[in-house]
Amino acid sequence: MINMGIRPVLCIDEFEGFNDRQEFNHEFFDGLRALAQDDGLVLVTASKHPLKEIIEGLTGQTSPLFNIVQQITLKPFTEQEARDFVENKGQQAGFNKKEREAFLQWGARHKPSGECYWPPLHLQLVGKMLLEDKQSQEDNLNVDDTYYENNFKHRLDETYQAVVKE
Repeated sequence: MINMGIRPVLCIDEFEGFNDRQEFNHEFFDGLRALAQDDGLVLVTASKHPLKEIIEGLTGQTSPLFNIVQQITLKPFTEQEARDFVENKGQQAGFNKKEREAFLQWGARHKPSGECYWPPLHLQLVGKMLLEDKQSQEDNLNVDDTYYENNFKHRLDETYQAVVKE
């Protein structure tokens, strides 16, 4: 692939899910490191825990894999980034202006000081749920309805809390 100008990318979500499988042992991680370091593989993992902890938990020993991997923490969007995300994704989803405003507002989280922040996963979840609701209601989504808003926020909080520890 490299000779053809194609850089292989392997994306693994919920990396900690490997813990149920005996084939993900020290040799597997050594091989993955060799592919990434010597053969040009781009490895992207997502997990709730640092890669070093996951590998130690799986193999009972450290692995040189995490030495070549850069850990990046996904930070909340700024207000402008959130607005850009909502505008772009909202248009793709066919949301009208009021629906995009609800998307942005309901996607915000609040610090104890009252300051807003927009976690990407939270925004993505709001957009997904709004789109599902819009499709199931045959485009008769009424984001101005207080009952709908309260119900939506309750479902959102339940779903988000099931995935994210805060």
